[in-house]
Amino acid sequence: MFFLAEYAAYSKEVVAWMSALALLEFCCQELNRLHVITAEPLFSSFVLFIRQGLWIVVAILLMATSSEMRNINTVFICWSLACVLALAISIKRITQLNIGGWKESIDWAWVFNGVKTSLFFLVGTLSIRALLTFDRFYFESLMGVESVGVYVFYIGVASALMTFLDAGVFVFAYPDLIRYFNEKKHDLFKRKIAGMLGQVCIASLLFTVISLIALPWLVEWISKPAYDRFSFLYFWLLGAMILYGLSMVPHYGLYAIRKDVHILASHVFGFIGFFLGVFFLRDVLYRHELVVPIALCASFFMVLAIKSVLFVRFYLIGVGSINGVGSR
Repeated sequence: MFFLAEYAAYSKEVVAWMSALALLEFCCQELNRLHVITAEPLFSSFVLFIRQGLWIVVAILLMATSSEMRNINTVFICWSLACVLALAISIKRITQLNIGGWKESIDWAWVFNGVKTSLFFLVGTLSIRALLTFDRFYFESLMGVESVGVYVFYIGVASALMTFLDAGVFVFAYPDLIRYFNEKKHDLFKRKIAGMLGQVCIASLLFTVISLIALPWLVEWISKPAYDRFSFLYFWLLGAMILYGLSMVPHYGLYAIRKDVHILASHVFGFIGFFLGVFFLRDVLYRHELVVPIALCASFFMVLAIKSVLFVRFYLIGVGSINGVGSR
């Protein structure tokens, strides 16, 4: 997104596109959450694939078949059309559910309570997103602008793991976690946590094997020496994403038992840990290209460790003192 940020400074058209896409993505994401709430995680994943996966394939095919389509407008058009299509499909599906209450008065107290709760997650999410934003800047400051494109490529491939985990594991699991905890079905709750952990491990292993097989072919197709020279970065970045994925298991456990502040704290500590790691490693490692990837791994390991300890403390050990009454 950095090249878009720089380009946006010189183009009102890009600002307009990004503003429209931000609104569309927001609406699509909220409707996706509604699909999850209504116990339709598979449909939610299908809609998510349309707006985060399908349009990319279409854009690549268009650019491959026509040189005139190889521009930023093709990306924006395909992305926007995918969001509009996903939005239309979601709205049509919701109208088929015959959900009542649309004309009833709004419970503003409930809305404000939701806003207060969401603020914790906003700060926590921004901490993680900032971590996965400033890493590019630090890598550029250490290695130069010519190398940051290679870094963005490899972390983009590694980050695809989280997309698969979100759509294939977490979106199916966390509604059950919340329900089991509220109904005090602790055996099912623990079983679901263990199942999530197993699914994340298996998915991470499969993704690692497939990506390590496919990546050399992709690098050869790109045909730029820098991508081959820095290929070792992928192992570190993939390791960071696997740690991130594993951290989401205790994350959703803490979310289900309503320990929102503790989730926020873990993200903030991870964010701070990344900066401390970068400042320390840049004076220790003679290979500066490893500073950011190793700091990223250390940061996500810290997040995983904090969430795991908190989950064990508040649920596995303190399950008897947890008040399971109430709901999300």
